[in-house]
Amino acid sequence: MPVQHLPLSPNSRITSLKKLNNFVFTTSSDGTCVVYDPRANIVSMTWSVKNALSCSDISGFIVATGSDKDLNNISNPIIYNESHGDDVTFIKFHEENTNMVFSSDVDGLISCSDYKLGNEDESLQMVLNEGTSVSSFNFLGNSKEYLSCLTHTENLSVWDLNNVTRIKSYGDLRTPFLETPSKFNYALNSMTFDNHLYTFCGSQSGALYLYHIGLNEIKLYESFLNGHSDIVRTCEYNQQKDYFISGGEDGIISFWTKQLE
Repeated sequence: MPVQHLPLSPNSRITSLKKLNNFVFTTSSDGTCVVYDPRANIVSMTWSVKNALSCSDISGFIVATGSDKDLNNISNPIIYNESHGDDVTFIKFHEENTNMVFSSDVDGLISCSDYKLGNEDESLQMVLNEGTSVSSFNFLGNSKEYLSCLTHTENLSVWDLNNVTRIKSYGDLRTPFLETPSKFNYALNSMTFDNHLYTFCGSQSGALYLYHIGLNEIKLYESFLNGHSDIVRTCEYNQQKDYFISGGEDGIISFWTKQLE
């Protein structure tokens, strides 16, 4: 069971959620960005854009969404118009080279740009072609030199960023669990604990499952139940404080305390 809920407006569908020191940053399908203080259970900052926001990430005081926003200068965003030809599905700053912003789209492309270079053409550093619509990705390895990629067809692959090549493809993650109680409908995102790869998956009714991804085997690691009543769109793990945060289409942010072994 979750230990805390932060309800949004009934009309808000959470599309992404990120940790911001002691705060929680969310985007919603109505274009609203909100910074919450879960300690006081209050909204600390909010702003809106014209279009729906499907993804976000944070590096210091820089927030990347459908457009890039600096929290110290919200009225003057950095805008990249040519990086993607279709809907942007996921955005993430590289954890070692924090000026590098990776973004994906429904065309299956993952682009890497150095936002400090300013000019959009000069800022582009690399492009990965997954071949089908990308839902999320994450960075792996001691220097975050690898990238795990999930698609909207629930396929998982791993890329070597130094060589810009795909080095492992797991196929459809749902296949081994079709006849089990922990079967799921969609994969949310991948993350690492203690140098092991895990993937969060969910059901249409709001159940969450955490799977350990081995080289040749995928196993159920933990179940997170009764925290949501609708599809979960995002989940983050705070390894220092050992808790999970999830947000979904029911407009609920749930905090989970599960001790990883």
